[in-house]
Amino acid sequence: MFLYVLVLIAMTAGAATLCFQFMNNKLALQRISIYDARGFYMVAMVFITFVLTSLAYFWGDIRFSSEITEVSGAVIGVLVTLLGCLVGLGYGLTKLKEVDSRS
Repeated sequence: MFLYVLVLIAMTAGAATLCFQFMNNKLALQRISIYDARGFYMVAMVFITFVLTSLAYFWGDIRFSSEITEVSGAVIGVLVTLLGCLVGLGYGLTKLKEVDSRS
């Protein structure tokens, strides 16, 4: 279970970081505005959340379906990925900044 949760955390953090760096790079090159970057970032994080929670559920269901516990591994995986994606969304929306074109 520990390895399952650790891999899900790493995948969530990696996807959120990659998306944030991509949007930050586009802002630094002044290819998109801050409003567009935040909108694209939010849509991308919703997509990442959907994909990773689906993966976490099915992987957890296959891996831990034989174990009879009070809370299944699939539910724990879904909650971990949802929390990670929400943290990534909050961090990204507050840290994306417009680059000053005068410098």
